[in-house]
Amino acid sequence: KPLGRPSKAMEPNHIRPGDRNPVEGKFGQAKTTYGLNRVKARLSDTSENLPGVAAGAEYTQHAISTYFPRIGAGFVAFALLFFAFTTLMAYYYIAETNLSYLYPKRMKKWMVNGLRIFVLCAVVYGAIRTSGLAWAIGDIGVGIMAWLNIIAILLLSRPALRCLKDYQQQLKEKKMPVFIAEDCGIKNTELWKREPVEVMELEEVV
Repeated sequence: KPLGRPSKAMEPNHIRPGDRNPVEGKFGQAKTTYGLNRVKARLSDTSENLPGVAAGAEYTQHAISTYFPRIGAGFVAFALLFFAFTTLMAYYYIAETNLSYLYPKRMKKWMVNGLRIFVLCAVVYGAIRTSGLAWAIGDIGVGIMAWLNIIAILLLSRPALRCLKDYQQQLKEKKMPVFIAEDCGIKNTELWKREPVEVMELEEVV
């Protein structure tokens, strides 16, 4: 291939610079008069939302600001701040409670400190990464939690049905329903044990 600009004979569709002025002028008119320069392309990560607006808090802020231009974005920012703070406090409390339940007598101070360091690292990591990654990790965590809850519900279905039958049986006998764990086949409980008290009749209570 020879170097340099090709000759006009080799380039049949060649347009002289002066002939392109009307076309470029139309583009300029469309931008200045009709505001077509504000039209943004739909990218792969924003194709399901507004053009040029990423999914997440920014998308919500844009939607609220449409009806509340002055306070919409700020309201969403403060609401998200309090929501994130209370969610972190709640999940940390749940995690520490579960840790104390799993190790009631062997729980060490380093376990609690390790949990706190893990939570702090998770907060820092989520703050410096993109919101899309944070939502993706959150979706994975919620999905795992849902499956664990479903498995737990299936395992606890038989004891729950036994408790329901015991409750209905006490109602048929016209007694005030009292939950006794041993009567339902539930063992190793700290509460709901049989005590030397008289069972009250349902008619006396009503």
